[in-house]
Amino acid sequence: TEAWNLSTTAEGYSARGVVPGLEWAAAELRWPSQVQNWIEPRCAVDRVAGRRVIVSRPCWAALTARKGGPPPAPLLVENLLRPPPAGQFACSDRHVFYRPREPYGGPPRDAWAPLHEAILQAEGLANHSFQRLAFSHATWRQPSTPEGYVPTQSLVTPLGEPPGAVSLGRARGVAVDGCSFANLGSAYALSVGGASQQVSVVGSSFTSLAGGAVKLGNVDDERALATSPERMDSAFRVVDNTIRLAALELRGAAAIFAGYVRDTTISHNSVAETGYTAISLGWGWGTHVLGRQTFMRNNHVVSNRMERVVSALNDGGCIYTLGPQPNSTVSLNYCEADRAPVVGSFYHDNGSRYFRTTRNVASNSPAPCVYLQGCCGAPALDVAVSLVWCRGEAPLRNNCAPAEANCSLAYPGLAADCHCAVDKATVVSVPAHEAWPAEAQAVVDAAGARGGGVGLGGLGKTRVGLAKV
Repeated sequence: TEAWNLSTTAEGYSARGVVPGLEWAAAELRWPSQVQNWIEPRCAVDRVAGRRVIVSRPCWAALTARKGGPPPAPLLVENLLRPPPAGQFACSDRHVFYRPREPYGGPPRDAWAPLHEAILQAEGLANHSFQRLAFSHATWRQPSTPEGYVPTQSLVTPLGEPPGAVSLGRARGVAVDGCSFANLGSAYALSVGGASQQVSVVGSSFTSLAGGAVKLGNVDDERALATSPERMDSAFRVVDNTIRLAALELRGAAAIFAGYVRDTTISHNSVAETGYTAISLGWGWGTHVLGRQTFMRNNHVVSNRMERVVSALNDGGCIYTLGPQPNSTVSLNYCEADRAPVVGSFYHDNGSRYFRTTRNVASNSPAPCVYLQGCCGAPALDVAVSLVWCRGEAPLRNNCAPAEANCSLAYPGLAADCHCAVDKATVVSVPAHEAWPAEAQAVVDAAGARGGGVGLGGLGKTRVGLAKV
């Protein structure tokens, strides 16, 4: 949009340049890292009148509130109707157009335009397994509505939580085993929540996703304070899965996003090529540090391999945490090429508490290998970091150390010392061209999905269409 030279008005933008005389009926404006570093809001264009680009009113109001003032000119616009390049598509609000690769060529051999947001929805499912099924072709239409898509984080918006193409609510004893999720336009491929328990996602593949792969639990601040086990999201296992090419369009999605959960293990997953964070654990920032505590606890992120993540946005990492989670660990993980220029590969954000982060390896990022948050009136606290090997990364930053943060000011009644402890003697900076020490190499070798994981193509599986259970 730079050539149009847009300036902000009360209803959208005025163009000092020439707005192309194209069809705007399906157009969406995008603000990558312009409203906040970690989100990319989208609003539909209501209409173009002369040189005025008028944005859908509900979305414009939400965007202005999220920014805390008028938003800047968007960097991107998509779905303008114009002749597409050879082998590509264009769309209006009613039609999809395709230009063949060769003159007088035929239609594309394998093209899908999904109409449905849900492939499978199940409520109250118990003692059931999904084995070797292939789920493909779903969409998410919220960004194209008048309300648009203006997220808080991880695709959560004031309108609610993002759906999964496959959605399980109040599930008990359910296994997703050896399935494939591919070519999905949904917010998340698989979502499990609504007080679900003892659900496992094992040996499955996720590839070519507009949004994230797996969403666990919910972000309901009221239910997060529940004391009855029946109301909790707990006992999830996400193990030995492969995730590749996630958050391609909805670039603020975490590949694996766990909100308020407890007794959850995320281990031996291989995650590569994502728009935002690989694994995001927790919710609430510093809201629940004082007073009633949430049911989050006993969560473990172990032996995951994450490569080329946070490639589109910022302020994320390979592993990212929020909120108090007693007896929780981040250990034995390998992070390669976290592309976010700030924060860290292993990132404990606002209110993160009671974590033990140890025996992790990080390589090739402009950001610190570990980052402990100290800002915004909600520092991390009671976090212990040890045995970290860093190569080609900025130095570890402990911004909740006594010299950096005061927890008595942030959380009245607590001591000034946030108890963010880094065992500096075990934080090892490895020169760029040197091999890993043997202990670090053992972590690298053991991290990620183990043999027997399914192939990304999903060959030999039963293909699933629209269903409701």
